[in-house]
Amino acid sequence: MTKQFELLNTYNKETAKTLDVMRQYAEQEKEAQELVNTLIMFYEDTVKRHVIEDKDLTIELQKINNELDAAEEDLKNKQRMKQVAGKVDKRTISKQQLESEFRKFQAQYQQEHVDEDIKEVRKAKEAYVKALLKYKGTINDFDMQARAVQNVLSPNSPFMPFSVGFKSQPQVERYAITSHDLKELERGIMPQSLKK
Repeated sequence: MTKQFELLNTYNKETAKTLDVMRQYAEQEKEAQELVNTLIMFYEDTVKRHVIEDKDLTIELQKINNELDAAEEDLKNKQRMKQVAGKVDKRTISKQQLESEFRKFQAQYQQEHVDEDIKEVRKAKEAYVKALLKYKGTINDFDMQARAVQNVLSPNSPFMPFSVGFKSQPQVERYAITSHDLKELERGIMPQSLKK
């Protein structure tokens, strides 16, 4: 396995912790808002009861109103806390540091992993080209001999009944590197022609 950029994991963990804290503040704010909404509904229901039943519910309304004032104050507090917490960045790694360190990692990764792969690709290219040129030379040698024989057998015929080499398109696809193979390699997948 190749080397991993561990600083990103640290950054992501710190980010997750920050988001978790923000979720907690948001949840506290939501609960405080729900309490305020509940107390408002309870207050309104009590006022309706007062009107419908013609009862004196002043003490009960005052109690609900006091609870509502306290709940609204708590809600404002939770909203302020969430707002301030949202401005606090607990991460020890800034985005600029992450980028700077990744650029160093990039150079080191290139040197330790990619450059060696490039050398191997070059060796494979040289071996393939050498084998292909040898193949083409062998075919050309045969073609010259076939033309000489054809000139004796039928000197005026443009038709050449003798040939060697790949016998079919599937054979070409199996042994040679095709444009389709190159497209698959560009996508980082093993060419289908090598799986046959």
